[in-house]
Amino acid sequence: MSNALFDRVKDTTVSTGTGNLTLANSAPSTFRTFGSVYANNDQFFYCVEHQSANEWEVGRGLYVSATPALS
Repeated sequence: MSNALFDRVKDTTVSTGTGNLTLANSAPSTFRTFGSVYANNDQFFYCVEHQSANEWEVGRGLYVSATPALS
């Protein structure tokens, strides 16, 4: 497990509530997917924001490659 920092990594999720965020593994144009830069159990800081509501979260998470997910 390592702390990793990469630029321009972005993905979407339809996960709600608590627990892991399952990632769509599809980055918008000019961005990279989490799986293209992170290894399983890599730690990193993240920001999650709702697309239309004023809801967001920042934290430190782990990349889970099998799902893929942010834990």
